[in-house]
Amino acid sequence: MNIKNPFKNKAFKLSLIIAAILSLVYLVLRLAFFPSDPVLPFFNTVYLQYLYLPEALANQLFKLSDAGVIIKDHVFIFEGESVYQLARNNFFDNWQKFLLNKNWSLLILVLVWGTISPIKKKIIFSFLFLITHYFSVVSGMYLLGVTGPVLYEIKPSFFLSPTLIGTFLMYSLLSVWLFVSKNEILNTLQKIKINIKITNRKIIEILILFFFLLLLRSFVIAFFDFPHYVNFLLAITREISSIFGYYGYINGDQLIGENGALALSKHCLGFMSMFLFAALVYLTRLKNKRVTWIFMLSGLGAIFLSNLIRLIAIFIVAQGENGFERANRHHEVYNVVIYVLIFVLWVVWFEFFVLKGRREG
Repeated sequence: MNIKNPFKNKAFKLSLIIAAILSLVYLVLRLAFFPSDPVLPFFNTVYLQYLYLPEALANQLFKLSDAGVIIKDHVFIFEGESVYQLARNNFFDNWQKFLLNKNWSLLILVLVWGTISPIKKKIIFSFLFLITHYFSVVSGMYLLGVTGPVLYEIKPSFFLSPTLIGTFLMYSLLSVWLFVSKNEILNTLQKIKINIKITNRKIIEILILFFFLLLLRSFVIAFFDFPHYVNFLLAITREISSIFGYYGYINGDQLIGENGALALSKHCLGFMSMFLFAALVYLTRLKNKRVTWIFMLSGLGAIFLSNLIRLIAIFIVAQGENGFERANRHHEVYNVVIYVLIFVLWVVWFEFFVLKGRREG
């Protein structure tokens, strides 16, 4: 099938025409006959029916674990109201939203069926996806209903995301598909005139780095509190802020001033942005390892300093009039600034080191 010019391809044009007709029919029916959207409630009913099997499996596990919880009509029901249940109420009320892994599901299915591969292979992987998805949903229910309460009794700040196991299962399936279909994927991209030259080694490195990114986000940051590092950042922020006449004292993960406080969440420690930058540099590293490591460490130092400046600025802003509101607003601005800094560092690295190294090589 020739897809070099999509609009000259009969199959492509036919697909567009069918999509346009269906969209028009839906629009007419929606405006003229139905008082509300009929499509979304239909899909909502379908996926709720789909959940009955994983719910039945989860209930069996709950029974074996003597967890004192069941799922009935898509609702978690505990034997008695607990502190844990109240603390995680948002997850229990919206557990389908968290556990269905819609983004991962869409990514995997589009990649599988959008790649030029044998139909038998696509069907096999779709079946594997279905099994993986069921395990993902059941594991999330188990983390919420059984593991969560146990961890909460040990230490309330410990919280394993219910999507933890599901995320890694979905990622593993996606990695297997990419690995066994890499030539077909590259062939598909070339047919739509996206020419990407990438080695097997580079694909494996990308998959490994992405795995560590998921591990960092979904387990390390979610599970550990980093109290010593938090105290270290707050202490530096306190000392530098005092130079400008803004004094405070540290209480747990907060730096409390005269008129406002800085609460330092473990999600604001800069680990994700540092990892992102280091991964980008590593994937485009030079043969000269010394230059690569010097630039990487220098960039990490710059990101650390920018994050520290952000903390100092937020604490100072919080001491002014309407400090809480202004600090929240500045917090978002400073987040954007840090990602702009990462982009600039990446451009400098690629333009002045990578391209120069290729020309000289």
